[in-house]
Amino acid sequence: MCITLVTKLMKFIQLSVILLLLAVILACEPATEAEHVALSDVLPAQRITITGLHDGQLLEQESVTIQYSLVPEVEGNLAILYIDNGDPQPLQGLSGEYEVTGLEPGVHALQIKEMTADFIETGYFDQINFIVQ
Repeated sequence: MCITLVTKLMKFIQLSVILLLLAVILACEPATEAEHVALSDVLPAQRITITGLHDGQLLEQESVTIQYSLVPEVEGNLAILYIDNGDPQPLQGLSGEYEVTGLEPGVHALQIKEMTADFIETGYFDQINFIVQ
């Protein structure tokens, strides 16, 4: 009799926990479209885009042509290219193409930063890491 009572009590507790979890899951509704829009307004937009090369890409040649575009910050109006943290190379305009040449075999980092006319970084950048064979 005592064992049957304990078994029934254990089943009751298990069912109670399952029902509680089910109630919590049902209470968590998916975000509405308005909530998604509000969240996207909070997240920073990607201001700089690099195409023509993707992160982790393996190149078999010593040059590559990239495309870039920059949506400038209020103060930003320059796109500056860095290869392996080398010398800054100002890019022509806020969008266009650029041919990177003379790449030695190994791992490389290509970074484009947004800067003001006084060459002060705005904090926006995009970086691609790639490998040359």
